[in-house]
Amino acid sequence: MEKNTTIKNYELQEIAIGLTFVGGFIDAYTFIQRGGVMAAGQTGNVIFIMSDLVDGRFSSAFIKIMTMVAFMLGIAVTNVMNYKLQPTKFHWRVIPLVLEIVVCLIVGLIPTVASNLLVTPPLAFVMAMQISAFTHIDGHTYNSTFTTGNIRNMVNGFTRGIIANSVDDMHKGTTYSKVVVSFVVGALVSALIQKVVTVRSIWIAAGILTVILAYYWLVVKKR
Repeated sequence: MEKNTTIKNYELQEIAIGLTFVGGFIDAYTFIQRGGVMAAGQTGNVIFIMSDLVDGRFSSAFIKIMTMVAFMLGIAVTNVMNYKLQPTKFHWRVIPLVLEIVVCLIVGLIPTVASNLLVTPPLAFVMAMQISAFTHIDGHTYNSTFTTGNIRNMVNGFTRGIIANSVDDMHKGTTYSKVVVSFVVGALVSALIQKVVTVRSIWIAAGILTVILAYYWLVVKKR
C-alpha cells in the first residue's frame, strides 16, 4: 500500500503499533520480574512510592524514585538531541531505538538477585527517549509506553464521530484503537512469555525493536 507522504517517517502507524507493543511488553516485564516497578508508567510509581514509604519499604521506594529520575533525564536528553540534531540531515531518532535495544539485551543478562537499580532506571531512561522521539501517529499525538491518553483519544474519536457523523473523527478513533490494542497485547504476550523464559523474555522486546529500527531506516532511505 502506498504511504501518505504528508505523514512524517516517525508517525507511521506500523512504527507506532510496534512501539506501543514494546511499551506494554516492557512495563509488564519490569512489574512482574523486577520488583513491581513500572519502567514507563510513572503515575503508578508515584502510588507505589507512597505505599512503600508508609509501610517502611525505603529501599523499594528509592529504586522507584531513581526510576522516575531516569525517566525525566531520558526526556531531557531527547529534547536536547531534537534541538541540536533536527536542523541537520541526520535521522536522530535511530539513536533512542539503538540504545533501547542495547539496554534490553543487557537487562536480559542481569539475574533477579541483582539490585533493580541496575535494571529499571536504565529501562526508564530509554523508554522516556522512545516516547519523546516518537510522539505522533498519522499526525496525531499519542503515547507509546502507557495507554490512558490513547484510550481517551480513542473514545473521543468514536464518540464525536458518531454524534457528528464525522468520518475524520471515526478514523481518528480507529487509529487510536490500534495502539490501545497493541499495548494490551504487548503486556499480555509479555506476561505469558515470562512464565517460560522469565528474565530473558525482554530479549523479545529487543528483537521487535530491531525490526522497527530496520523498518524505520528503510522508510527513511526510500522517502
